Amino acid sequence: MRSKAAHVLLAHVLAFCLSATAAEAAAEKIEMQSNLWEEAKGEALIEEAAADTREITIRVENLVPDSVFTVWFVNERPVVDIMGVGEGANSFRTDSDGNGVFSATVSSGELEDWQKLEVAYHPEGDPRKLANLHIALIAELKEAP
Repeated sequence: MRSKAAHVLLAHVLAFCLSATAAEAAAEKIEMQSNLWEEAKGEALIEEAAADTREITIRVENLVPDSVFTVWFVNERPVVDIMGVGEGANSFRTDSDGNGVFSATVSSGELEDWQKLEVAYHPEGDPRKLANLHIALIAELKEAP
């Protein structure tokens, strides 16, 4: 009987390990590079959500406190193109320490179409005003052709 119990336990341990490995494989963590301020940093976590969708979570630190930022998909080649990330508002506000979190769900196909993920600073505090925005953080999603 011990042998059967040991096999059952081993099967449960293997199943747990395989499911944990699959979950880790489905998540991708990308460090964001600062483009404006030396102390600024961020990371983008891209995880499987539901069938054919991905959850993008961006965590930022040491940006301008109590300020508005937007998140964009960007292509630079062969043609420059941008699109706000997610449906609805693609903006977030940092806290009094300059930290913030943005989260959105996108289709897997949509994610594969873009080369970069960028976080833009809006010094006027209005995410609709694009003329004076500044790119604060950049994450490479894939190489440009």
